[in-house]
This record gives sequence, structure tokens and C-alpha cells, in this order.
Amino acid sequence: MTHSGSRRGAANLAPVLMILSFLSMAGLLVWLGKSAEETQQPVVMDEGETTDSVEANATSLTLDQLGMSAATYVGQTVIVEAAPVTAHMGDGTFLVGGVGGPSGPVLVVLDSALIASGEVAPDAGTVTIVGTVREKSDTDVDGWVEMNLLPEDQRPMVDPSTHWVDAHRVRPADSEAGAS
Repeated sequence: MTHSGSRRGAANLAPVLMILSFLSMAGLLVWLGKSAEETQQPVVMDEGETTDSVEANATSLTLDQLGMSAATYVGQTVIVEAAPVTAHMGDGTFLVGGVGGPSGPVLVVLDSALIASGEVAPDAGTVTIVGTVREKSDTDVDGWVEMNLLPEDQRPMVDPSTHWVDAHRVRPADSEAGAS
């Protein structure tokens, strides 16, 4: 009892289905290539490179732009000028903005080079921040607490933040008037 005729039609469709799958895959790849956003690699300072050259390649943002769309700038070096310090949380962490503005406060953490040089987070005033935007995780917060950059009792203040700025440079905003 052999009825091989009923399977013969499926065998004839195999090349057509294979070609359709390849075309579908090619179409998907073309669509992904056209719709993907261009990303920028984080700036890593090479030997001999100065902070000024890093700043020249950084994206200049207002505090509201960063606060409302931080995810857009993950991995990028940014400069945020005239950012009011709203909360000093520890020697290495502070919040800027968020009071009366459209975005919430932005978390700033001093990078290891600043900490090693003896810098501490500002507790008041208006600052200019140069740093890399990062996505916040519980592991980050645990590390800050462990390194005494963030006191354990201040942890609830950073919980609402989804992103943070890994600050390479923090300076008083009023110091720039004399620097020109």
C-alpha cells in the first residue's frame, strides 16, 4: 500500500518555501539595519589625552534633557552645565535637579579617579558635570554602599533613579566665567 503521490506535492513546494524564507530573512535584516539607532561608544581616555579633549567630544545637554531621556545617552559622555545640587548623599554621590523641573533628580556618582584624588561630592551650589551616562542596577548601588560612597540610610533616595552619571569631572558652574 504505497501512496507516494500525496507527498510528491510537498516535495515540489520545498524549493519555493526555502526561497521565501531566505527573502523574508533578508527583508528582516534590511529593515533592522534601517530602523536601528546609531550608537556612540563611550569615550575612554588614552594615555596623553586630556580631559579637555574628552569634553570637546562630549554631548552638551541641559539637566532637563538628561533627566527626561537618560536612556538615549547611555554609554555617552555628556556635559551638563548649571546643574543645581539638590541632595548630598555621601562622599561620592549626590543628586542634581528635580526640584520644580519637568524631570526628576539625576543621580551623580564620582568616578574612581576623582575619588582617588580626594574629591568629594558637592553638598550645595550649581555645578557642571562631565561624565558617562550609565543604567543603574542594584549591583551598582550595593557597590556604592560597600565603598562608603553612599550611606545605607540614603539608599531609598537613589531607588527611583533608573540611570546615573559616572562623573569624570565636577566643578562649580561659576568657575567657568573666569576660565574663559
